[in-house]
Amino acid sequence: MTLSSSALRVARRTLLRLNVLHNGRSIVVRQRTQGPHWTPSFTLKVGHASNFSTAHTTEVAAGSGQPIPSQPKTTFEDLGLHPPIVSSLRAAFQNVEYPTDVQSQFIPAVLDGKNVFLRDSTGSGKSFGLVLALLNKPRIVTNSGGERKRHITSLVLVPHKDLAYQYLYWIKTMVNTSPGGMEPPPLEAIAQVLVRDNNMHLESGLVQLRESIASSIPPHILIATPQALLDIHKSDSGFLSKHLSSSTLSAVCVDEADYLIETLPRKDPSKSFKKAVDREKKRLARHPGPTKELLNIIYRPRMEWNEAEDDDAGHLPPPCPQLILSSATLRTHLRNYVYEESGWLDRQNVVKIYGTPGKKEASDHLQRGLLHSVLLVSAHGVRNVEGAVVAPISDTTVIEQRSGETSRSSTTELEPPRGFDVETRLKFAQTPSPFNPHVLEAIATAFAVDVPSMALLVLPSSASVSRAVFELAELGINACSLDLHEKRRVRSSPDNPTLLVGTLATTRGVDLPELSHVFVYGLPDAQKRVHGRSVDAYLHIAGRVGRFGRDGKVVTFIEEDSAEEGGKKGEAKKMQRILETIHVRPVKFPVEFDQDKFK
Repeated sequence: MTLSSSALRVARRTLLRLNVLHNGRSIVVRQRTQGPHWTPSFTLKVGHASNFSTAHTTEVAAGSGQPIPSQPKTTFEDLGLHPPIVSSLRAAFQNVEYPTDVQSQFIPAVLDGKNVFLRDSTGSGKSFGLVLALLNKPRIVTNSGGERKRHITSLVLVPHKDLAYQYLYWIKTMVNTSPGGMEPPPLEAIAQVLVRDNNMHLESGLVQLRESIASSIPPHILIATPQALLDIHKSDSGFLSKHLSSSTLSAVCVDEADYLIETLPRKDPSKSFKKAVDREKKRLARHPGPTKELLNIIYRPRMEWNEAEDDDAGHLPPPCPQLILSSATLRTHLRNYVYEESGWLDRQNVVKIYGTPGKKEASDHLQRGLLHSVLLVSAHGVRNVEGAVVAPISDTTVIEQRSGETSRSSTTELEPPRGFDVETRLKFAQTPSPFNPHVLEAIATAFAVDVPSMALLVLPSSASVSRAVFELAELGINACSLDLHEKRRVRSSPDNPTLLVGTLATTRGVDLPELSHVFVYGLPDAQKRVHGRSVDAYLHIAGRVGRFGRDGKVVTFIEEDSAEEGGKKGEAKKMQRILETIHVRPVKFPVEFDQDKFK
């Protein structure tokens, strides 16, 4: 018997609903991680499993059979952090014992006032280490006419509000665990966030910031998105010069720098696509982006001094804040631009710390416990990309079928999606979906049968997150938008797994310890050709899982056009090229997508 398309869709939804209801009951996942379980839903990224080592280990000298003591590990105190900050750190995050290798390198450089180029793999503790270093910096206080005035000491620029609130969460947790039973200082005196809210408003954060400045207790650290800060500058041209002056600001940190500062690679004049690059350079000159505009304003004295340096030999450079650029992928053309062209740096005071030397090493990091799959989706079914190999059997995950469990009746009624008002539901129900229904159903199926607790779906940058959440909820999936500020208390469990939904921009840098899967809708940073930004985008997406040595899966779903072998407009081949670039071979996704299952 052949079902109608509507009946087939209802059957699919029912099956997906049953999978969600029984995920964690009929399918039990027991995972033994290489480090302790971390209970907060959203917590710090402090590095690899080496953080949980003991202070001293014992090694055996080759050929001697005799144990020899190893060198004691570097402590946070050894890096120059003040004891009260270390005490708060250990009280707030008890699983953190020692700094990671990259933290041991860059924290002293930051404390020493160096300009820092910082690159290391995702999950190595870059952002958390920056928090520790910036908290340790002395507060800038000036004395004018007998009046002592405090200033914002450090500015942290981040690509989106979720990463801003992740910074604030770390700081708040440490502030609230002040040692010695002392009354903790008010959080707003230590750190504040300046971002647009869900309604694209700035008022709440700006009002608090202005009030704290007026009361002479501005935040020690201001965390902001570049666009929010630039919008304030455009409405109040004196704001930056008064409160973020180059003469009073101690440090500017740009997290996810390769995303926030757009640059172009240098091309050989003989190359055929040089004209296209030249056009892009002209575009960037006209529209440099909010981060460049802000840095040009803050570092204007340094830029002018660098331009006139040859003519005014012997003049000391003007005081300017140290600049810290951090990312998992600091591309060569970005480093060249900042070092040679921007004028922001004192080039005699630069430290370059590259914990991950190149893409080969980055791919080695990605392959430790991570499985990468590419699925081609069409109306006829779902298949693994050509060349995918059978996944190796892991001893860290055991899937069992519990006896005595019975599936619910196929007449189970689906609940309407929660969290949407009637008007929004009607709007979505009456307008065509921007998403391929077969791709969404494939994602929902993979989530329902393979995710033990929490997964992340990364959408194209232009996609509607709320629409995707609505349609996934219609399929019986417990989906919600990624919002670390509003959903800090979100918990997931085997009884009710959660699918977080966001875009590439809103997922960069965030740390989700419970995450086991990342699903990618379409080609990352889709372009006509695969280039460095496409590869970097995938590296950042994949870096959301497999942290601290845990296992994880990255599954990319690509629309397959039956008229063009290999995927819609060759996207499958582009995806394979991305994986080849980072020396990763796709594995077969273990879940079968047999259309007969839905009949």
